[in-house]
Amino acid sequence: MIMKIINRTLLLFLIPLFLGCSSNTSLQEYFVSKSEDGNFLIVNIPASTLGIAQDSLSETDLEVLSSFHKLNIMAYKADPANPEFMEQELTTIRSIVSASPYEELMTLNDSRFSGKIIVVGEDVHLEEVVFFGQSPKAGFVLARVLGNQMTTKKVAKLAMLIQEENIDTEVFAGLQSFF
Repeated sequence: MIMKIINRTLLLFLIPLFLGCSSNTSLQEYFVSKSEDGNFLIVNIPASTLGIAQDSLSETDLEVLSSFHKLNIMAYKADPANPEFMEQELTTIRSIVSASPYEELMTLNDSRFSGKIIVVGEDVHLEEVVFFGQSPKAGFVLARVLGNQMTTKKVAKLAMLIQEENIDTEVFAGLQSFF
């Protein structure tokens, strides 16, 4: 009798666990899986190390900056000797960002470059903003902006703050030398 109760109790706890597991890979899992792969450059930048002088910011700008926690960047430099590898990785990334919870916000295309801006969450509460860009000759870059209470307006404002401020370019040195 006690074994029956234990088995049923375990079953009640294990069924939701298995049903709750997703077979979809997240971008976070993809980043982690490539972290030790020498073909990729991965840079993790906490918002605090961007070097934006907070004493000169308005309250609105401070609110924008405080909604961002970190930036994860992954880059792959195209290898003309192994184009299949890049295509395989691009296929993996496309399958991840085309599934839920990712939603495409914007697509960018020209003759040398294509890109997408993808979000997770609603405009009033974005959890993640992703830029995915690729060039057949250069390679690809995947950048994730993570934070709390982000909005598309705050993301645009952050981009402006980064351009306007004299940020510490050493934060991006590895990425700049990669390409």
